[in-house]
Amino acid sequence: LSQTELANLKKPATGAILSFVVGTSGNAFMNIGLIISALGAFLAWFLLSAEVPYIAGTKDGLFPKIFTTKNRFNAPSGSLIITGICQQLYLLVVYFYKSGYVATVLLATTMILLPYLFSAIYALIIVISGKKYLPTETRERKRDLLISSVAVVYGFWILYAAGMKYLILSSVFYFLGNIVFVFHKKQQRQKIFNNKYELMLYLILCIIGIISAVSLGLNKVKL
Repeated sequence: LSQTELANLKKPATGAILSFVVGTSGNAFMNIGLIISALGAFLAWFLLSAEVPYIAGTKDGLFPKIFTTKNRFNAPSGSLIITGICQQLYLLVVYFYKSGYVATVLLATTMILLPYLFSAIYALIIVISGKKYLPTETRERKRDLLISSVAVVYGFWILYAAGMKYLILSSVFYFLGNIVFVFHKKQQRQKIFNNKYELMLYLILCIIGIISAVSLGLNKVKL
């Protein structure tokens, strides 16, 4: 096959290539494998999206009680229903707004980079403080120092590579999450912020989130 023919193959391209190599059975084999893979990924992510709010609500007390409800089969019905509704609404948005899918993928990818970076920074802080290490574990500490340092540098670099546009727009979702967090903390009569630095970070994030939402609504920033 020429480069032009390869570029114009139907998706999945591997199935189209196998149809040239071994016949139609190769294409069918690849399509069946793709269906199994997609169903497995869908099931895994559906369960994960329901499990995280449920655990956050029951174990950590970070989510409203509606996420902790169970049905007679001992399944987290509240979390499953809410996440299922959100997924269906998103599918409707994608149907009417085709480019929204690509924009959401890029936005979600950027948002997941921050937890990775914060995890790496936390690991580096633990290593530097040495509180979790015994005096005899110098070799392990040096190894972890190298790994966490590389992870932090890579985390900052990958954020830079992702671009500031989607990083700033992600503040809208963090802002909405903060509202739920504060509301739930007040409902539980718990202390919202442990120190003034957390409050300052919260206010800065809220300001950026509001500005991003207004800019998006006025079409000054496009996904």
